[in-house]
Amino acid sequence: MTTANDSDLSVGRGWLPSALTMRAPNGFVRVPRIARLVALALLISAGIAALVYGAARWTDAGVRHAAAAELADRVQAGAPRVETALDAARTKALIVATNPAVGRLLVQGDRRGLERQLPADVRVEAAGRTIAGRIETGTVPVSVSLVASGRVAGSVVVGASIPRFAYPFVVTKNGFVVNGPGLSARASVSDAHGTWAELGGRRYLAVGVALPARDSRWVAAAVLPASTFAHRLTVARLRVGAAAGAALVALIAAALLIREALRRRSIRFGTTTESAMTLGLLGDALAATHEPQVLLPVILRGFVRASRASGGRVLEADEEIARTGSWEKAEEAFIVELGGPSGVGPHRVVELYGITAKHDPVRDALMQSLAAHAQTALENARLHEVVEQQASTDELTQLANRRRFMEVLEREKRRIERFGGSLAVVLADLDDFKRVNDRYGHQAGDAVLVMCAEVMRAELRDVDLPARIGGEEFAIMLPETDLDGAMFLAERIRSSLGERRVRVGHGRPIRVTASFGVAAQRAGEDADLLVLSDAALYRAKRRGKNRVVA
Repeated sequence: MTTANDSDLSVGRGWLPSALTMRAPNGFVRVPRIARLVALALLISAGIAALVYGAARWTDAGVRHAAAAELADRVQAGAPRVETALDAARTKALIVATNPAVGRLLVQGDRRGLERQLPADVRVEAAGRTIAGRIETGTVPVSVSLVASGRVAGSVVVGASIPRFAYPFVVTKNGFVVNGPGLSARASVSDAHGTWAELGGRRYLAVGVALPARDSRWVAAAVLPASTFAHRLTVARLRVGAAAGAALVALIAAALLIREALRRRSIRFGTTTESAMTLGLLGDALAATHEPQVLLPVILRGFVRASRASGGRVLEADEEIARTGSWEKAEEAFIVELGGPSGVGPHRVVELYGITAKHDPVRDALMQSLAAHAQTALENARLHEVVEQQASTDELTQLANRRRFMEVLEREKRRIERFGGSLAVVLADLDDFKRVNDRYGHQAGDAVLVMCAEVMRAELRDVDLPARIGGEEFAIMLPETDLDGAMFLAERIRSSLGERRVRVGHGRPIRVTASFGVAAQRAGEDADLLVLSDAALYRAKRRGKNRVVA
C-alpha cells in the first residue's frame, strides 16, 4: 500500500501529460507540487461556484416565496371583507332594479320622479349616461341591469365602500383598478402565485384572487412595492452570503483535517477527497428543488460517492424510495440514520453496500456530517410543503380556500375545452348564519362551519373539490358531472346537513340549513359557472331558503 503525504500524491497512469509527470520508484506517477496546487485551487473554486449558485437560487426563490405567502395571507383575510362590501352594494342595487316604479319612471323618462324614488348613493344609467341620482366620490361602482317593459332599459349603480387596510390592497374591475394604488389604471393582478404589476407608474408584486359570482370580473389583490421586495432580497442575500462564507471556511477546515487524518492513516482515495464530496453534496442540495422526491436521490448519490460504496438505497418506513448502484443481496449494509431534527418528519434510513461495516472514526465522522446537511435540506423541504398547504387551505374547515378553488376551476375548464366532458359547480350559503353568531357567539358559528365541511367531505368523491370561499359561503367543483348529477349531489348534502345538529355550549342542539345554487357546462359551451350558480343561489334564497335551484 502506498502512503500519501505532502510530497507524494499517487494517481492512476495517464491522468496528466507526460511533461508534468515523473516516474516514481514504485511504478506510480508522482504529481509535481504545482499541479497539486492547481488541482486543489480548481476543486475549491468549483465548490465555491456550486455553493454560490445554489445559495443564490435558494435565496431568491425563498424571498419571493415568503413574500407571495405573506401576500396570500393578506388576500385571504382581506378578500372576504371586500366581497362583503360588494355584496351589500349589489343587494342594494338589486332592490332598486327590481322596483317596478323605478323601471316605469325610467321608461317614461321622468327624471324628477326617479330622483325622488332613488335612495342616497344610487344612480340610474341608460345608454352610458347618468339619468338620475349619484354615488359618493371614492366608492367603487357596482352595477346591475334594470329590466323594464321586457327589455334592458338601463342599469342601477351603487357605490360600495371598500374597507381600508393597513397594507397596500387593490381591487380591480374588468382589468381596471377601482380601489387602491394606480386608480383607474389597467392592471392584471389575478395570478394567485404572485406576479409583477404596474400600478400608477410603480411596480408591485401582487397576489390576487378572483371574486366569484359577480356580473363583472372583480379581483382583490394584496401588493408589495418592488422597492420593499428589493430591500428584503438584499438583506437575505447578505445573510446567506455571510452564512455561506462561514460554511465554506468550516468545510475547508474540515477538508484539511480529514486530509491530515487520511495521511496519518495511510489511506489512499485517489484524486477525490471526502471534503470535496461534502462540498458537492451541499451545493447540489442547495440548488435542488424543495421536493423530497428530488432531494433524496441527490443525497443518496452523495453518500455513495463519499463512502466509495458500490450502491445504496433510502428506506422510509421500511419502504424503498430511492436506489443507486448495485450490490449482492447477501451483502451487509452500512446504516446511516436520516430522521428529521428532534424526530420531526418521517424516519428515513440510508443503506450503503460494498463497504465494510467495521467502525472507522474518519468515515463515521464524514457520514454524520453528510447526514446533518441532508436533514437540514429535507427539513427545509418539509417546511416548504407546510407553507404551501397553509397558503391553499382554509384554516378553520381544512377545505380548500378561494385561491385554490379558483386555480383548480380554471384548470378544469381548460381541460374540458381540450378533451371534452362536463363540469359542474355548486355554491352553498348557510341560512341565517348571522343569527347563529349573534345569539350563540362566534365559537358556535365556527362549530357550524366545521360541521358543514364534514358533511361535504362525507358526501363527495375524491375527485371533487369542496372549498370555503367566503364567511359562510362554500363552493364545490364536480368534474365530469352534468346538471342532473350536480343537483342530486347538492340535494343529498342539503338533506344530510338538515339532519345534523350542533350543540353550542350548554344549550340545546341547533339545526342549520343551507341554500344551494347549481350550474354545469359541457365542452363547447361558453358559460361562467360561478355567475350562473350565484344567480341560482340568489333565487334559492328568495324562494324561502333551504332548497336547491339550478
